[in-house]
Amino acid sequence: MKCPRGGIDVGEKEMNMVEVNIGERLKKVRLERGYTLKDVAGKSGYSKALISRIENGNVSPSINSLLKIASALDVKPHDLFLPAKDAEPTVVAKANRKKTRMDGGKVEVEFLTVQSTDKKIEPLLMSIESGASAGSELSGHNGEMWTMQLKGKLELTLGDKKHVLEEGDCAYFKTSIPHSFRNTGRGKCVAFCAVTPPRL
Repeated sequence: MKCPRGGIDVGEKEMNMVEVNIGERLKKVRLERGYTLKDVAGKSGYSKALISRIENGNVSPSINSLLKIASALDVKPHDLFLPAKDAEPTVVAKANRKKTRMDGGKVEVEFLTVQSTDKKIEPLLMSIESGASAGSELSGHNGEMWTMQLKGKLELTLGDKKHVLEEGDCAYFKTSIPHSFRNTGRGKCVAFCAVTPPRL
């Protein structure tokens, strides 16, 4: 059964209100932990200049660079987006979802829950512009992913096999398998993903 096309887009005004400034959060965490740019550069493998540009909002970090910098800061990547809250039932209004753009703004990840220290699963909406790709940076960790295509067409690569997901199609796989997503359609595509353990 295919998901309806409507009901998943957020207006530009709402998007601007809830979008997270990753650069500012990275700098705030770095200063709170007493790290210099040199410290983070040495631990992450990236140059001080690049980290500074990310912090100042001049460069959008890729998923891969975000994971490495977060590791250098001794913080979970997800902590950069959502404030920690005690584990309890929560409701997240559509207009209040937190989100971030990566890879030059061509990939957008939208968080559907608040953070919990004992959360076992991470539900996300992933939007990818035409011709863009994402996901290969998240390969190699032990976990599971389930995804359903909500809008557009997506090429899912698992190992050396390619699968085309159209609206309503689903896929489930172990995240230890090298994987990536690519938008092969003409417009933006949107997929609902559930990842465990939470990676972002």
